Amino acid sequence: MKQKRLVTQATIGSEHAGYELAVYVRQVLKLSSRQLQRVVRTKGLILNGRSAHTKTILKAGDILKILLPAEEQVKLTPYPLDLEVLFEDEWVLAVNKQPGIPIYSTKTEKGLANAVAFYLGKKGLPAAPRPVHRLDTPTSGIVLFAKSAEIQAELSKQWNERDVSKIYWALCVGSITKEQVIDIPIQGKQAVTKITPVKEKNGLTELRVQIFTGRTHQIRIHLQKLGHPIVGDRRYNTGPLRNTPRMALHACELRFIHPHFGEAVKITAPIPYKDFSMDY
Repeated sequence: MKQKRLVTQATIGSEHAGYELAVYVRQVLKLSSRQLQRVVRTKGLILNGRSAHTKTILKAGDILKILLPAEEQVKLTPYPLDLEVLFEDEWVLAVNKQPGIPIYSTKTEKGLANAVAFYLGKKGLPAAPRPVHRLDTPTSGIVLFAKSAEIQAELSKQWNERDVSKIYWALCVGSITKEQVIDIPIQGKQAVTKITPVKEKNGLTELRVQIFTGRTHQIRIHLQKLGHPIVGDRRYNTGPLRNTPRMALHACELRFIHPHFGEAVKITAPIPYKDFSMDY
């Protein structure tokens, strides 16, 4: 039998009870459809100790493990993109993703994971990029990678149990003067975003944004529903400020518990004011 390694594992919380297994894996654990296909093909969906079907309905307390054969852990071509490393030790790597670069790319070799594979390979480490979370392609900022399947599993638990702090910088259209919490479901699932105005200038508002859930496009959708879409958001902004060179959304701060030391870690990424000709 081929040796398998743990990619990630999670205990299903009450907020995810009722999800189909495949939906949970894609939306919560953030595996791509391509990765999920590989896991299914190699019978690596293990629920409560048994192989499970993608349409299985999850219950609170279920224990999910995702496994892959060791030789199938990475199917990426390393690519030498420039990486801005924000934090690195033996267990984790955090980089500052540039806008326009996907985490994974099925069309080119120029995804962030390809660049991380190249970076790790140059250091003589196993070139197995394991992102713990995702950013939309047009969003810039902090992306955390685990250097082993075991560390990825430990960090994924923190994300699933919402034991991390994720702060974004955003520039939106119009005037927002008060801090507020947006609690508007996305695709029928709870989505909670806290926005704090920082500065208003030229009809735009700079925001500090904290998300307490991780729905796809959560910040972008919530600000659009509030009537204050993000500058440069070509999907949710239909106004004249949709066609700026890049979208004004940046993951600027991440706090989590180090999976090896058990200590709090804070990582920051500089806010890209220069990309918007902002004189701050």
